[in-house]
Amino acid sequence: RDYIPRADAEGIVEALSITPEAIRYFESLLGPYPYDVYGTIVMPFRLGFALENQTLSVHGRYAIETEIIAHEVLHQWLGNSSTIDDWRDIWLHEGFATYLTDMYLAEHHESDLDQRMREYHGFMVEAEAVPPRKISKSELFDGSVYLRGALTLHALRGFVGDTVFAEILRTHYQQSANGNTNTTEFLGIVTNLASPEAAELVESWLHDDPIPAL
Repeated sequence: RDYIPRADAEGIVEALSITPEAIRYFESLLGPYPYDVYGTIVMPFRLGFALENQTLSVHGRYAIETEIIAHEVLHQWLGNSSTIDDWRDIWLHEGFATYLTDMYLAEHHESDLDQRMREYHGFMVEAEAVPPRKISKSELFDGSVYLRGALTLHALRGFVGDTVFAEILRTHYQQSANGNTNTTEFLGIVTNLASPEAAELVESWLHDDPIPAL
């Protein structure tokens, strides 16, 4: 169920129409949608952000692009059902939501995933961004959490291959659904399903300064 302003209702409904497709795609990666319902509140004014409230995301009037809609949908799995137990692990929410959304855009909307990763890497190098695991409270939602978090998963996927990466994603979610998780638990899954070297690669992307080469 969606709640939208009457002004430009037709255009808003069209924008939100990608929601079922996004849900089906993320179900293919992680497992069944974790709740009984989903929907969106679109406010009749500019908010400057969107927020993944459980089962009912909030979007500003001008924050209903496909990428943003899908990002908030993904958070229903990773962010709402599976939630970090320490804010320093916020990359497990935002890095995953960014990268899995980019996978969805590549699969269904002709986006070039590798090109997006090159752009992210360039942004991080230029900004001299702090690594995701070294953020301060004031950097909790810094671009590094989103973009370098996504690059961490892209590097892992390239190292272990699509089949093992898919198993890591699903295991990570299923082991923490309806509960909490942290980076140590994720690294344990990577070690068990891939190798200690794969876990070391993840740690380098989360900790090393400067950022590793793409």
